[in-house]
Amino acid sequence: MTGLDDALGRSTSVGHPVLPDLDRLRSSVARVFARWPGVKLLPEQDREQRLVDFRNREREGHWDDLFVSDATAAARILYMPEFRDRPDLAALRRFFPAEIRASTRRGFLGGMTSIYLDTFAPNAAHSRELGQALSAVRGRLGERWQRLLVGFPALFDASRAHEDVAAQMLNMGDPWVDLKRVGLQPIGSGLMDAAHLAFIRGLAPTLHERASVERLFRWLKPEGQTSPRTSGAGAALEAALRPWIDRTPADDIQTYLMHTIRDMYGDPRLAAQAVWSEVGEPEKAVMLRWLTGASIRVFLDVVSEVESSHMWAPRRAFWLDLYERKWIKDAWAAFCPAGERVARRRELREADRGDRWFGRQVAGGARLNTSLLILELDRCLIVEGSHSYKVHVFRKNDPGIPRLHQFRYDCETIRFLPHVAAISHHSGWEYRVREAIRSCV
Repeated sequence: MTGLDDALGRSTSVGHPVLPDLDRLRSSVARVFARWPGVKLLPEQDREQRLVDFRNREREGHWDDLFVSDATAAARILYMPEFRDRPDLAALRRFFPAEIRASTRRGFLGGMTSIYLDTFAPNAAHSRELGQALSAVRGRLGERWQRLLVGFPALFDASRAHEDVAAQMLNMGDPWVDLKRVGLQPIGSGLMDAAHLAFIRGLAPTLHERASVERLFRWLKPEGQTSPRTSGAGAALEAALRPWIDRTPADDIQTYLMHTIRDMYGDPRLAAQAVWSEVGEPEKAVMLRWLTGASIRVFLDVVSEVESSHMWAPRRAFWLDLYERKWIKDAWAAFCPAGERVARRRELREADRGDRWFGRQVAGGARLNTSLLILELDRCLIVEGSHSYKVHVFRKNDPGIPRLHQFRYDCETIRFLPHVAAISHHSGWEYRVREAIRSCV
């Protein structure tokens, strides 16, 4: 028995009773840190001091008045990414695996098992050291951990524990539910982060299929969860969008993907969630292309309903042709009040959540019923409008031109900005618009 183990065996305190299963609390804490990853349990200075104090105890063999929670709290800090590779803490990194091998205290061993899972990184030195030590004493672990080892025999193998978990997830009907059933919390950092990425890699070859895509998003946001997974979400979005970089999905898959991704992780064109910074440009471009097409179609559909005009059929054909030719890089609609009411009715999903997925056209008077479509091309920006509004073509490098994704637009103000061309929808207008686009340099 070591000095620490002996001290832990002697320590008693009414303030440290045997605790119940804390899985629910751990899950809640994990959700908080997933939502606000910058939050820390202790300020950095306090964490540093706690490690220094524990290192001094270890050097001096001073274990009086030390509880299991004190030891595991120090270990949890030690194995955080910012501390676990520091040379000056090498002695502590040797100390804890040695104590695991020597200890007979289930509370300490259980705490160190939890730390191993929470700080797990595939093939990392600290995970190998902790995993090997825990594997050596697996017979001393509590019932909870024994059950988990039956389900996941490679749990303490830092080279493949995450792959083992992911392989079993791929064979589960509902990984979120089934993991909890066998004793492994699906929310959490460390092992579950690594298993999540391995699970995504395993799903990737089938993500062109609707059933596989739906399975992915049930994992990212299970029924009953108020917010989706954020850790590793960028990799999941990349995998879901990658099949469509060079091909077009069926309409039902595209609609499902576009709406589900936007519902869960926001519109990348706006003040999007941080997860979009983790998505590669080719995959993000797929989502942006879909959203651009949706903005054009919504504008054309809404205006066709609000304004009865024979001109909307050729306009629809023209703008969608430019979109299909990939001339149009982005699009944004700004509706008059009547158009906004129709748009909200057509897109109840966004209306219910209050999302800003289009702008408002605020000019009154004779232009009260005018709605706008703002289109971004390689070298120019185009403003199309309803109710005899001309097609205005602007160079993208001209000062003061309208910007996409704004909340308010005044179509009368836009009319008087310097522009390349203002084209009426008379015979041959399509040709004149194309020529205006080519003249933008």
